[in-house]
Amino acid sequence: MPGRISSTVFSIQCTSGDQLAARDLFLKTATYLARDHGKRVLLVDFDPQLNASLSLMTEPVWGKWVTQHGSMADVLEAEGTKSTPS
Repeated sequence: MPGRISSTVFSIQCTSGDQLAARDLFLKTATYLARDHGKRVLLVDFDPQLNASLSLMTEPVWGKWVTQHGSMADVLEAEGTKSTPS
């Protein structure tokens, strides 16, 4: 079908236990798909410690990005403040 976008979603979540292994699996899968298969990959890091994010960039680069663009925490806080229609 012309104009149709095909996508696949992978979700990796670790709520307890070996978070390091989950982060490594997450990053290695994303790297494999992007580098070895030319896929476009979106990584979303909801970890408050930013372990996945800081594996991809230095803290100064992260700080500059957050100052200019905000973070997922900003998005979630903004969503939580929206009022819902009665």
